[in-house]
Amino acid sequence: MQDTIDQIVELGREHKVAIREQTTLINMLKSRVREYIGFEALKADKGESIDKKKASAEYKRLLVDQEDALFLLRVKRIMTPYEEAKADQVDLAKRMGKLVESLPIAKWVEAQRGVGFPMIGKIIASAGDDLNMYPTPAKLWKRFGEHVVNGKAPKPTKGEKLGFNPYYRSVSYQLGDGLIKAGGTVEKDNLSPWKQVYEARKCYEIEKATERGLKVVPAAKIKKSEAHLYMSEGHVHNRAARYMRKKFLEALWQEWTGNHRDMELPAFITD
Repeated sequence: MQDTIDQIVELGREHKVAIREQTTLINMLKSRVREYIGFEALKADKGESIDKKKASAEYKRLLVDQEDALFLLRVKRIMTPYEEAKADQVDLAKRMGKLVESLPIAKWVEAQRGVGFPMIGKIIASAGDDLNMYPTPAKLWKRFGEHVVNGKAPKPTKGEKLGFNPYYRSVSYQLGDGLIKAGGTVEKDNLSPWKQVYEARKCYEIEKATERGLKVVPAAKIKKSEAHLYMSEGHVHNRAARYMRKKFLEALWQEWTGNHRDMELPAFITD
């Protein structure tokens, strides 16, 4: 089993390198888009900065939809290695997933709606070793940047060292996105167990905000001068998603280690 874990960790390192390469190349491509379209065309209606919506639309048109043959010709030397790095990520994730299928945890993973073997491979690779090396779920949370500092989720602070690796947190975010997107909807009454955890936590956060005298509304409706009177729906979502991610990591750790003594998950997840 340790040999399989070591292989997953090594593939995870290569996956991380592919992501870094792809990020560098996409930034180069975006720079070429700005040069090609021209700063004035992308400028916001007010002010001198670039309009993010306009820029995003052009990135999609030129880089995703590839509607301009002349532009593609100009960026061919960048586009080719970009596509290769993108393909490498997919291939490496699949290879990690195949290895996860051979682990004792595989049957449990298969039963979790919204997460596949490649995703669990990324988690194991990001953990860096056998999950038994983590004495408590809290240690695993910290690895993925899901711990708390002074009662709050840690954020980058200028002049201070970040207490976690941002890449590992991004893996946790990918996990959460999958659990939510594949978790069904309240309207269709087909929620997965993990989506139920998310929805229940949203209700809890709204209730707590209401008790504090705050109104929960879309962020676009909150005036800066009245921000202290509201909590945005996005803030509620972030809190609920973070809670769900932590509970999943806790469940994974307990299933892996066989330590269920401190299980605090709702009964429908363990039934």
